[in-house]
Amino acid sequence: ESVWRVIDEFPPRTRSHFERLAIQSSGVVPIFLEGRYFGCVAFDDCLRPRQWSQQEIDVLAAAAESIGAALHRKQLVDRFVEERIRAEQERSQQLERLNAELQQTLDRLESRDRILEATATAANTLLTVENLDEAVNTALKIIGEGLDTDRVAVIEMESFDRSSNLSLVGWQVLYEWDSLNTVSQLLHSDLARGNHEGIEAWLEPWVRGESVSCLIEDLPEPFRSRQAAIGVKSLHIVPILINGKFWGTIGVDDCLEAKRRSPAELAVLKTAAACIGSAIQRDRTQKAILQAEQERSQELERLNAELRQTLDRLQARDLLLDATAEAASVVLSDTDFDRAIRAALETLGTSVDCDRVEVFQHFDTPEQSMGVLRLLYEWDSVYASSQMTHPTLTEIAQDGQEELWLRLRAGECLSDPVEDYPEPFRSGQIELGVQSTHSVPIFVDGQYW
Repeated sequence: ESVWRVIDEFPPRTRSHFERLAIQSSGVVPIFLEGRYFGCVAFDDCLRPRQWSQQEIDVLAAAAESIGAALHRKQLVDRFVEERIRAEQERSQQLERLNAELQQTLDRLESRDRILEATATAANTLLTVENLDEAVNTALKIIGEGLDTDRVAVIEMESFDRSSNLSLVGWQVLYEWDSLNTVSQLLHSDLARGNHEGIEAWLEPWVRGESVSCLIEDLPEPFRSRQAAIGVKSLHIVPILINGKFWGTIGVDDCLEAKRRSPAELAVLKTAAACIGSAIQRDRTQKAILQAEQERSQELERLNAELRQTLDRLQARDLLLDATAEAASVVLSDTDFDRAIRAALETLGTSVDCDRVEVFQHFDTPEQSMGVLRLLYEWDSVYASSQMTHPTLTEIAQDGQEELWLRLRAGECLSDPVEDYPEPFRSGQIELGVQSTHSVPIFVDGQYW
């Protein structure tokens, strides 16, 4: 509830505080954000005490509500900015951790063989090339050439848990590099995805971060036949762990000849796998943040547009209320009734920015079953011709437009473009240059007038 008091009505302690600030009277309007009390807007009168009317208090309460909405929007924006900053900080920390892992690997090794050099080069590509697809494809090419292999692929795994049927856990190739004359697995839709039927036992070692290597003849069916179809003679699969959670694998296929890879080679390859997986996940996170930002921006724009429309409608309503009050005052104060009505019509017309305001009275006639509307008073802007002086349009027959007549008798206001009205009314309005017309019914003693 709002509180409005002069200084003498406040408790002594509060009054003493207000006297030091020269406050004569004060009012407080509460602010609520999402239904919870946030604070208030205070209005102080220092020159003289003031008694605020309820209408003024209601207006200030509406202003406080708008301030609350603005504060809410600001909090949402601030929160989003904080989240963006936090995300950037986490991204920087993640990059620092990746660089630290690469540096530790380099320090532990006595020499840099071609595989380690390829891994470092691939990781650098992932960190420096902005386009993710280009970065990953380049990294796979570096790894493939460094390993002297024929195919390197990034494979994403479907999420699963202890209750999952491991045979049905799906996988899909996302990226691939192939050596010259090697069949592309990615371009064969039936081979670029599948499940773990026959190789269910591999999932548990991958979750623990362990690699798997097999010759083609040691693979179980039906997985062996699918790999043989793309020329695989030996394969080596390194898991991708992101923040300790299994995400997918890096698959290395030897197609020209079967090769056995040492644990050291696969251990180094794990670092490259982690870099690639993190780069993919980081890109997805950034895109999700960007999408959320865009959606939030669109939502804020929509809310701002709605608020502007509401404000425009309220301002238009205030103008119309002021004009109505002024017109009523003219009618009640001028002893010349006809002159008062014309002045009132001019006030209404100029206030609502229209070109013609008229008063019609309904008359029953034997010629028209629905009666006629007879023009009694009219005001025209400088851009409008007079309907009052038109030879045939001072009376409007209601026959043919029964629906409009019934709506007016029911107390309904009409407001439509002139082309939406029936004939012959439409043609008469077009002749007068009318683009749109708006009708408000008049009732006298409860009867349509």
